Parts: sequence; structure tokens; C-alpha cells
Amino acid sequence: MVTRKVNWGAILGVVAGALVGNLVSWGIASVNAMVVACVIYFIFDKLVKTEA
Repeated sequence: MVTRKVNWGAILGVVAGALVGNLVSWGIASVNAMVVACVIYFIFDKLVKTEA
């Protein structure tokens, strides 16, 4: 049996980045999306304190 861990911070980061990239009209869309995805990922990682 294979047990898999889901990295919810990464999933939330990708979803938030995609939303910002598509909905925000200022700046460069791809840069905005990447920055938001990274910020969400790091914040979630620090809040949850995932263990490897």
C-alpha cells in the first residue's frame, strides 16, 4: 500500500496564482501569478509546519 502526502500549500499557491494571473489587470500577469503563488506557499508552509 502506498501512502501519499498532499502538499496543500502548493495546491493553494497554484490556484491563487492562476486566479491572480487571470483576474488582476495591473502589472505583468505571469510575474504577479508567480509572486502570489510563492507567497501563499511560504505562508501556508510556515503556518502548518509540514514535516518531511
